[in-house]
Amino acid sequence: MTKEEVKKKIDALNEESKAVMQEYESVANGHPFYLASDDENLEAIKKKWTGLRYEMSRYEELLALGGYQIIDMPDEYTELPELIGSEKQIKWATDIRNKAFKKINKSIKEAIVEKEESVAAHYREWADKLTKCTYASWWIEHRYEMNHI
Repeated sequence: MTKEEVKKKIDALNEESKAVMQEYESVANGHPFYLASDDENLEAIKKKWTGLRYEMSRYEELLALGGYQIIDMPDEYTELPELIGSEKQIKWATDIRNKAFKKINKSIKEAIVEKEESVAAHYREWADKLTKCTYASWWIEHRYEMNHI
């Protein structure tokens, strides 16, 4: 997602948010007398509006922090060696390893965007060591440690 695409998404969410607010006002002010069903409608509309505003704030934060750049960056560690072990071990360990490298790749990208090359180097060092771990049993035994990457 490019910077322009993020800006377009923010604009679209803003327009949708305005439309929802108009809907809210028409329900709130549209009846000369009180209807019990209006409360449910108004609550649903408020919930929708709140969700839109939250999503919009996330995109605005992404834009402000330059996080849109992360989306455009390729992962550094995608080619990993075959694992050694039983079929079940390999399946389980592959899942553990893929999740670990997904976190590592994301952390490297964030460090690059934030111009913290020493942090990126630290994650690359870890990734280089982990690519050498080819025994499925090792990944399974260390699976909880992978949650803290």
